[in-house]
Amino acid sequence: MTDHDLVRRLLQDAATELQAADHGPLQSDANILSDLIAAAVNEARALPFEKVEEAFDVKGLHDRIHVCLVQIRATRHALDIVELSLDSALNDVRRVGRMVEPEDEDADL
Repeated sequence: MTDHDLVRRLLQDAATELQAADHGPLQSDANILSDLIAAAVNEARALPFEKVEEAFDVKGLHDRIHVCLVQIRATRHALDIVELSLDSALNDVRRVGRMVEPEDEDADL
């Protein structure tokens, strides 16, 4: 494989990884999380604190907060997938940079 073939393959791999990083569900996950947090805030503000006498009285708020935490974990997982894809793409591009230009101690690509 010639250097040009390798450069082409690495850049194609980087483009593939970037496409994988364009994780559409990530925006949806963030929007859902925002809506869930707003609902928990509304529940907390509407809760008549003077009438709280047992755990059942705060069960709705508890469940809303718990769902927020679960959604954060789902969003974090989506972010992890994006991070791995971007890291792989960056490594490919750095490898191309090192191939076409000798290492310069002062430069950081």
